[in-house]
Amino acid sequence: MSPAAKSYADARLAQLQTLGGLAEDDRLWRNLLSSQPLAFSIAGELREHPAATARVFAALTGQQVASLEDLADTQTPSHDLGGIEAEWFPPRDLHTGDRSGFDIAAYLRLQEGESLLVSVEVKYVDTFSAKKVTWERYATQLASAGLDEGSMTRIVAAGGSQFLRSVLLTDSLRRHGLRRRHEVHRTLAVVLGRQDDRNARKVVQTIAACQPHTPVAYWSHEDFFDACAAQPELARWAGRMQRRYVLAVGKTWTSE
Repeated sequence: MSPAAKSYADARLAQLQTLGGLAEDDRLWRNLLSSQPLAFSIAGELREHPAATARVFAALTGQQVASLEDLADTQTPSHDLGGIEAEWFPPRDLHTGDRSGFDIAAYLRLQEGESLLVSVEVKYVDTFSAKKVTWERYATQLASAGLDEGSMTRIVAAGGSQFLRSVLLTDSLRRHGLRRRHEVHRTLAVVLGRQDDRNARKVVQTIAACQPHTPVAYWSHEDFFDACAAQPELARWAGRMQRRYVLAVGKTWTSE
């Protein structure tokens, strides 16, 4: 991790212990094949460069992103979203009522004034959880997100239950905001994974075909770090991340 990411991870882990978050010390510091160190590395570094981060998200989303902004929890700072965070989740009892959260979440202000919340499910060699979404448990959330039982069945059959729960949570934020204050105008749910992860791409494509109210997208590690490398403030860090996480077939990274 970069010094900024290391400092952020230490502080964020302490905060998550009081919130009941799902970050795990052993997985974060010792299992570099898991998604958690990648998520903390990205969030920790990008939050140090908010202007560059806004430009990265503009390039990746195709939206006119003006700035990275804080989504403040007006009742308690427990669930503040400080621009971009790792392992972030809103008050559970006000949304899907399960243990769902986001590997990375970013709150952005668009040039026309509306807000955009981007939730990111990070994958490296991890697979999606096999725990299935059921209509009985999530009927209200599914219908509110624009999905019927048939759509849910197709998504579950494609192995997409974990990302579907993330989409449902993201869409709940679109409808209600953090605590029913409607601070979120637009949403996007993303899987950030390997270029060659066919299973993850299939999950995203299956959900996209069902046309939920919250759109979904697949971003490869290559695309993400290329977008970061285009920003002078992030270029050296992005080069290090490319060498660590991207299989450089037929590509030469710039040395530091």
